[in-house]
Amino acid sequence: MLSSPNRFITDDSGRVTHLEILKMELGEPDESGRRRPVPVEGSETLIECDTVFLAIGQKPDLNCLYDEAESCPIESTKWRTVAADPDTLQTAVPNVFVGGDAHLGPDLVISALGEGRKAARSIHQLLTEGELAVPKRLQREMIPYTLFKDVENVNVKYRSTMPHLCDGEDRVCTFAEVEGALNTEQAQYEMCRCMRCGLTCYDRTADSCEQCEQPTKEIQEKI
Repeated sequence: MLSSPNRFITDDSGRVTHLEILKMELGEPDESGRRRPVPVEGSETLIECDTVFLAIGQKPDLNCLYDEAESCPIESTKWRTVAADPDTLQTAVPNVFVGGDAHLGPDLVISALGEGRKAARSIHQLLTEGELAVPKRLQREMIPYTLFKDVENVNVKYRSTMPHLCDGEDRVCTFAEVEGALNTEQAQYEMCRCMRCGLTCYDRTADSCEQCEQPTKEIQEKI
């Protein structure tokens, strides 16, 4: 869309009435080759509104690391995250480690968990061995095979049918919901079915994932 919010317009009571946006265009490439958007002069446009929700990204608040009298030795990146060694997660300050969103920026929960484990490994190594060393067999790529070959009491199963009202008068003569929900027994059944489906989809030796939706006769014989 290449537009950017510029300012809020308010009435005498301070309540927002309009949002002013600027049309943008791509400027000249910078040193990295990226063409950053620049505003087009005279392109201001007002959008009438009475409520505005700000959603312009997230970043760690690093103000607590700094003092007016002296600067903090912990380094930060251009994204305002804490800089650290990518393998050990030690910051520029010895014996100080970081992980999660403070290091990566907004990311997935599993990414934060992984960094917590990596930092814990480094701290343990530092306390027990007195030094940090990157493991020679550090896993950097996705594991190319499933970790599990089978799960007890979890088998290939057909998908449960969602309960719903039949077509016709049952739908037009009642205020009941047309589509229902799975009961406890069905939900537990689906949990096992989905677990099995995951084993199949992540097993690269499988011919296809169609068996997740509609088990073949050969697969059914194993159930």
